[in-house]
Amino acid sequence: MPARSRLWLAAFPLLLAGSIASLMAEPPTGLARGSAGDLPAAPLRAGAGIQFKSPVCDFGRVAAGTVVPCLFQFSNAGDETLLIRDVTTSCGCTSLGDWDRVVAPGQSGSLLVQFATSNFNGTVYKPVWVASNAAGQSNTLLHITGTVWLPVECIPAAAGFGVLGSRSARTNQLVRIVSNLPEPIALDAPVSSSPCFRARLQTARPGREFLLEVATVPPLSNGVNSAVISLKTSSAQLPVLTVPVWAIVQPILIVPPQMFLTRNTNGEPATLSAAIINQAEQSLILSDPRINLEGVDVQLCELLAGRRYRVDLTFPAGVRLPEAKQVALRLRTNHPDFPAIELPILAPTIRD
Repeated sequence: MPARSRLWLAAFPLLLAGSIASLMAEPPTGLARGSAGDLPAAPLRAGAGIQFKSPVCDFGRVAAGTVVPCLFQFSNAGDETLLIRDVTTSCGCTSLGDWDRVVAPGQSGSLLVQFATSNFNGTVYKPVWVASNAAGQSNTLLHITGTVWLPVECIPAAAGFGVLGSRSARTNQLVRIVSNLPEPIALDAPVSSSPCFRARLQTARPGREFLLEVATVPPLSNGVNSAVISLKTSSAQLPVLTVPVWAIVQPILIVPPQMFLTRNTNGEPATLSAAIINQAEQSLILSDPRINLEGVDVQLCELLAGRRYRVDLTFPAGVRLPEAKQVALRLRTNHPDFPAIELPILAPTIRD
């Protein structure tokens, strides 16, 4: 064997021992022990900075009526003090708890928002806005989302009869009641809070689905009629089921219900028009149209005998409504409940 080969073989164990020793030595400067894969912390940005752990609070699936607490955690990623100036939500269903208003650089804080699920069903999405002094991010948008389910669902949620033309109107609405509970449910006979409405319950699928028939009981009142239909249930989660009911009796409909006279600067008369619609069974007769403002020309036109009218008001050029009195168009009618009707004339509100 050549001499060079013998020398290499003799030195090989020493080289191998040196390589193993180097692998077992301390790691290079800049990486902590046991965290060789971690990156060094990012430097703080200039000015105040806001960074949320997550801008979305997903509460999953909850039963209606649950108050869901949503905690948003954030940190100050800047080199100046972070000031949380304001937090606003989109509706009264969300209420604000306390939050950290002053956060030092590199420190963290939290914001609590509570979401009341009582009037919701299905997927919900609620925004929350955070105003701060964060550089380039003075307004941060957060989201609250999840699914709300009803133990017992009413379809539709209320029995609305809309606008009726007569106090003697007889009509009905059907509300489907569906139980989403795992166990069967029993419902007692419905009870109405007003004599103007009655309700009757039918079973569609025993323990699972029911039909609630709600009907008007004349005479109704002019204007808004409302009530609540209550049904006791066998479920501890929902001891009483309630269904809102409403109907509006409005025999004479005026469109629009009020007029706005804008200031005319082109030197020409201004004309406003309104439609008067009879929704009652009897024929409507209008007469004696008057307005308590001088110089206004009033024209009443019957478009459909006893059913539909149009009134045109022509105001002189440059006319202004007086501030000391309410200007209105008044007409006489042959309706026993509404011997006269009135249409207010208003000046639009100008905001600075």
